[in-house]
Amino acid sequence: MTKTRVAYGVHANGNTYRLEDTVESALKANMMVRDYEKKLIELNPQLKITFKVEKW
Repeated sequence: MTKTRVAYGVHANGNTYRLEDTVESALKANMMVRDYEKKLIELNPQLKITFKVEKW
């Protein structure tokens, strides 16, 4: 089983969105994971973003 970090965003209206696997996306963007997550938060001010470690 593999663990990964997944970003979830909660909008002010209560909708929850599963944004993406941040580890894989950071690799595709050639960025460090923490830098990618900071940029994700910066680009989505309308969402309260949380990161969770999940197994898949």
